[in-house]
Amino acid sequence: MKAPNNGGPAWAGPALFAVAVLLPLLPMYAWGQEALMVYQASDHLPTLLLYYPGRAFALLGFVLMFYQFVLGVRLPFMERFFKRYVTIKRHRTLGKIGFLFILLHGVFMLVYETAMAGTLFLDLARVVGLAALVLLSAAVIAAWFSKSLKLSRKTWLRVHYLGYLVFPLAFIHALMLSPTMAGSTAVSVLFSTLFGAYVLIVAYRLSLLFASSSK
Repeated sequence: MKAPNNGGPAWAGPALFAVAVLLPLLPMYAWGQEALMVYQASDHLPTLLLYYPGRAFALLGFVLMFYQFVLGVRLPFMERFFKRYVTIKRHRTLGKIGFLFILLHGVFMLVYETAMAGTLFLDLARVVGLAALVLLSAAVIAAWFSKSLKLSRKTWLRVHYLGYLVFPLAFIHALMLSPTMAGSTAVSVLFSTLFGAYVLIVAYRLSLLFASSSK
């Protein structure tokens, strides 16, 4: 991501980019420590080919969803370092990659758990995760195919705003079910921090919306 230096220090843009690259490495390192031992000791193909890759997709997808959200909203400090067309382009790209990772996570885990249990098992944590996937899929379909589906702007906005529930639902799902988050304090702190930042940004955007509507 290029930093055009729209008023901030020259090093700030590259520093933000470096942090964005490094952050996903933390959950992947925690995942990799466990996965490496399992891959060395086990020959159980469903675990090796579905369970652990599915968990990796979830960890990456969660971080990318946060990035996609931050790039999609107009935050003053972001616009000091990155031009709007750049953030929108990255927003769309990360949205596609993040959606793919989350979709693969859902598919891999559903196939794995169905194969292991012989039936589809849905408890509260899994229902919450499935709800997040459904809402995310709806938002993606509305964004990608709004013209072909002939969606009105009002309908598109409703689906778009429902998409704001995806990240909180994904966080709750991870909090209830993620072995990596439960087993790593660092990952738990990171994901909780991202969720807290998400809540603060949404609150900021809502305050701007209410302020503009009251004028």
